[in-house]
Amino acid sequence: MNDNIMDLRVGIDVGGTFTDIIVYDPAKQNFIYYKTFTTPADPSIGIMNALIESATEISKIKLLIVSTTIVTNAIVTGNLPEGALITTKGFRDVLEIRRGTREDIWDHYKDVAPPPIKRRNRFEVNERVNYGGKVVEPINLNNVKRIISIVKKRGIKSIAVVLYQFIHESSARGTNKKSNRRRISRSFCNSLI
Repeated sequence: MNDNIMDLRVGIDVGGTFTDIIVYDPAKQNFIYYKTFTTPADPSIGIMNALIESATEISKIKLLIVSTTIVTNAIVTGNLPEGALITTKGFRDVLEIRRGTREDIWDHYKDVAPPPIKRRNRFEVNERVNYGGKVVEPINLNNVKRIISIVKKRGIKSIAVVLYQFIHESSARGTNKKSNRRRISRSFCNSLI
């Protein structure tokens, strides 16, 4: 078999403490397992360390699958960066209501964890789609620009955009979303939106 053929299959799991790697080489029909420390400041360093320390020939990788529990761990521990939410007008407090996440839906006195995004960082945009899917009110781009300006001033780099449109896709998946994604991406370089 030609040694230059790319045929390694690699799976990497980035956890809170360790980064695990499993490499399958079909030519040799063997598995390599390796564990190294996760690098929380930049998980990609831990991934590269796992590949290098396990002596995996990166040029021969045919399939690379990376999974992570970093976000899950951050949510569970509450160790999240400050974030913002941009949502359809009238849905700002959905995180606060949390109807689906109460252990006992009848116990309204139970203390619950604070929502992952502070109320002051949850913003509403004017836009509406009716029951038949007709755009009643297109998204207000001036409102979006104003929100982005506020978010930038607050130094927030993590933004969730949730537009509630259950039938029509023009605002959520069409031209307006592309336009807003470009606008947000220009405003937040190096951010994944």
